[in-house]
Amino acid sequence: MPRSLTAPKPTPGKPRCVIVEDHLMFRELLGALLEAEGLVEVVAVARTAREGSNACELHRPDLLLLDLSLPGGNGVAVARTLAKCNPAARTVIVSGEADTFRCPPALKSQVYSIVDKTRAFSILRSEVASLVRKLGGDAVHPETSSLSPREIQVFELVGHGLTSKEIGDRLQLSYQTVETHRRRIGAKLGISSSALVSRAAIHNLTSRIQRQP
Repeated sequence: MPRSLTAPKPTPGKPRCVIVEDHLMFRELLGALLEAEGLVEVVAVARTAREGSNACELHRPDLLLLDLSLPGGNGVAVARTLAKCNPAARTVIVSGEADTFRCPPALKSQVYSIVDKTRAFSILRSEVASLVRKLGGDAVHPETSSLSPREIQVFELVGHGLTSKEIGDRLQLSYQTVETHRRRIGAKLGISSSALVSRAAIHNLTSRIQRQP
């Protein structure tokens, strides 16, 4: 079912997003990743075509992340519902059928991008970030590629739940040096210290998924 049954008060300056995807892990991971990056406000998630259409009618989101193969119908029907509810909205199709999908002419102005879900999350993030900028949302955070090699090491160990002391012992660094790295990482990614652990954990999980055959 969609995340909420009543339309929430929108967050000013941040595009509202509905995710329609039948695979639970991918659906929840995608939502957590985009919210942790500060890209969008995920107002609803849905599993079936009907739930997706209902969520679009209820929330009238700015952005729809849509799988094509859904229980109870094709994802194109959800995109058509959104086009009627909010003609200014845009859809990013995230599907294993991306290579064979042919966008209906009536939806060409609405479908912003088509991304193969088997490819790296960074590609999807880049597409969403580009769209968010066009929608006039908040400035997006830089990629983790902005981190130095040592900062990436610290970042990944933070994501594994290690404390600064444990990271220092692992990397043979002082506690103060690790704390400095953590502050710099947070500044580069544009996230607070309290959000660093969850963001790092999501980074580690998506990296593992990308490495899977």
